[in-house]
Amino acid sequence: MANKAIPAAVKTALAYRPEPPASLTGSERARWTELVKRFNGLSESDIDALVILVQSMEQAETYRKQINDMGDVLTLPSGVQYLNPLHKILSVKERTILNLLGKLGGTPASRPQNALSDAVSTSFSDDKLKEFLT
Repeated sequence: MANKAIPAAVKTALAYRPEPPASLTGSERARWTELVKRFNGLSESDIDALVILVQSMEQAETYRKQINDMGDVLTLPSGVQYLNPLHKILSVKERTILNLLGKLGGTPASRPQNALSDAVSTSFSDDKLKEFLT
């Protein structure tokens, strides 16, 4: 039994790989290229979310490096110690990243909710299962 044909609209959606906007830095453009390869079914309406995701990931990486350089705990001249405030900023960036990854189908929990990936996996798995069973 042959596999079902993938509809042209699904093939087009799966193949869409938006170019990084000119406003992104070199490292952000590289991250953009890496990310769009991981996502299926992107559309023009995802570009703004991808920009925020890429910038947030770059910023989070910078904050992690700064925390590693400065330390988790800082000391005032008076000797009072306090938690590095970059931890709070990093936490906000990480929540933003996880939220956007979820919305774009970039987390395991969000993938089954992606109708496009369900359509593709159904068109392949149903036929392969029937073929195996017969």
